Amino acid sequence: MKNFLAVIVLVSLCSCNFGQSQNRNLQQVTPRKENSSFKKVADELNALTDTYAGIYPYRQDIVLLKDYGLTYKDFPKDTEEHIYSESFSANKDSIDVFSLQEYYQGKIRQKLAELTSYPDFGKANNEKLVNIFATKSADNKMYNFAYDENTGGSYKSRISYIYYTGQKGDQDQDIYNPDGYDTIIPLKSKSATRYLMMGEIIGCNSCMGHYAKVVHYEKGQPVVDFEYELGTGMGYENAIEYNPATKTLWVHYTTDDHTQYCYCNNGDKKEYTDEEVPEHHCSCTFKFNGTTFELTGQKDEPVKQ
Repeated sequence: MKNFLAVIVLVSLCSCNFGQSQNRNLQQVTPRKENSSFKKVADELNALTDTYAGIYPYRQDIVLLKDYGLTYKDFPKDTEEHIYSESFSANKDSIDVFSLQEYYQGKIRQKLAELTSYPDFGKANNEKLVNIFATKSADNKMYNFAYDENTGGSYKSRISYIYYTGQKGDQDQDIYNPDGYDTIIPLKSKSATRYLMMGEIIGCNSCMGHYAKVVHYEKGQPVVDFEYELGTGMGYENAIEYNPATKTLWVHYTTDDHTQYCYCNNGDKKEYTDEEVPEHHCSCTFKFNGTTFELTGQKDEPVKQ
């Protein structure tokens, strides 16, 4: 349900595999109506997100369509990704909650695409007209809109919509973290502007996910230059920090049950073990070299008992 590119953006309680792409394929975006005003579309988007915020799985399995002003005819035809016809009650007056959520996610995505298609989008902070979380780069070219997925679980997953002003077509969002980003920082380079995107998410009752990614665009398509992901216990907010003065990323954490070893490259992650592993203080320093962040320092020190 999160398979869409534009910069708007469940694990088990034990796995803490944050930021893995999730299968959230949604219906194709329809062109905006030329006679629709920007404010009108923003208001329509707010109405959709406000309704979605009140849909909670586990409170009830089936809901009446009339409570949402809908009939079964409002739903798209069956696709390989979702068989809506199997989600309705026998008399087609009710639908399961997860399918209703997916329906609204598709509508929200369409409205976000419609909103960002306006020539005036991004001017005078127009993105602030929407109620959901929005962050953007300082050059007003990259945006991330995100809202709670409302799964009802301890993983506080979000639906993220990424939009770049120079993008081409309806792009795949799978290269981005599905939970979205809190910060987007433009990094100047000779060939193209790079964007450092950073975020974190509550992954379970005792764990958090932290992640950073650098992308640039070539011919309207995104290219990944750098990425790093980390799972920690609760209490490690800002485990990945950026210093704009030195153009460095600093990763710092202490190993625990969620991340048992120090690592500075995603490919160096080790498998979880049931054996007791001594605690270590870990840190990684990355320096931006004009294209990517390269590792310039790391520490792996046992915690003194």
